[in-house]
Amino acid sequence: TELASAMQLLDVRSRGEFAGGHIEGSVNLPLDELAARIAHVVPDKGAAIVLCCASGMRSSMGVALLTQLGYRRVQDGGGVGGLALGLLFGQGGQHLGVQPLTFSGVHAAVQTVTT
Repeated sequence: TELASAMQLLDVRSRGEFAGGHIEGSVNLPLDELAARIAHVVPDKGAAIVLCCASGMRSSMGVALLTQLGYRRVQDGGGVGGLALGLLFGQGGQHLGVQPLTFSGVHAAVQTVTT
């Protein structure tokens, strides 16, 4: 998907939460495993990374951790549901030119990113 080529989306929820529904293309890396596994999952500390979780608490903690580890382009995507809606509608509620992606059987979308 365009998401995968533009940024790495890391879902820091538990494996069970992730199995219950997630944004297609995201990688499950639970917060309690983040420090130990991030170098394997995203070795480039300059890569664009967006973290999400259920409510935004764990993703915020993950951003702080990755920043301490030297990752330079990390953003907090907040709750996975809100992130999926934000990707669908963008800022201001305007529908974006998007590519479909699945979240728990519900279609969401990702804005096409060009460089």
